[in-house]
Amino acid sequence: MPSNLGRLTNLQTLRVFKVGKDEGCSIQELGNMRFLRGSLCITNLNFVANETQAKEANLKEKPCLDKLELEWSKDIADSNHQAEVLEGLEPDMNLKELVIMNYSSNRFPGWLSLPQLMLTSIQLQLHSSSPWATSITEIT
Repeated sequence: MPSNLGRLTNLQTLRVFKVGKDEGCSIQELGNMRFLRGSLCITNLNFVANETQAKEANLKEKPCLDKLELEWSKDIADSNHQAEVLEGLEPDMNLKELVIMNYSSNRFPGWLSLPQLMLTSIQLQLHSSSPWATSITEIT
């Protein structure tokens, strides 16, 4: 992922954004990209420090995004950290599809239950360390 992508404030299409450790590769790079539309997949969310940093992606102010995919690394599963970061990744209420991958927490953000959220599809792929993964496996 090129660094300082956030300078492209009028960018409309960005299929994948890989969060990195280095300066210029953080999730804040998405903050001023208010014209993004269509589908966006954000990977390596384990590199997002906390809820405050996640909020700086400003997903709430991207009304033209239809689909949002949020992905954590398979090899790192800190459920408290994931729940905190997910709370900060509140999308615009017009979002239609949400995909959450490798999630290990049993807590979900408050924004997911807002009545004005227009979601028509939610997909959840649990991390193998999730407390729900065992019970779901037993059901099937």
